[in-house]
Amino acid sequence: MSEETKWSAIMNETAVPEKKTKIESYLTGSIATMLCCCPIFGIVALVYSVITIEAKASGDYEKAAYYSKRALIWMAVSFFSPLVLVFLKIMILLNH
Repeated sequence: MSEETKWSAIMNETAVPEKKTKIESYLTGSIATMLCCCPIFGIVALVYSVITIEAKASGDYEKAAYYSKRALIWMAVSFFSPLVLVFLKIMILLNH
């Protein structure tokens, strides 16, 4: 093996990793919505948050971004679903 080939192999093994993008896990928000809003949807958000953290730790940033978005969606559902139910309940009470 020539010196140039050895150097090339060393450089490929120690190449600088790609720049990591900031991917939120929404763990804190998921826990808050689980405890304060709708526990069922909050648990789903929490699970997606944990999966996001695991995917980031393993270096699978595409998967982490996918699950991060799902965590945010379920966190929003957990937050707004009680508000919608209260609104519907008020509307029903006003019509009787």
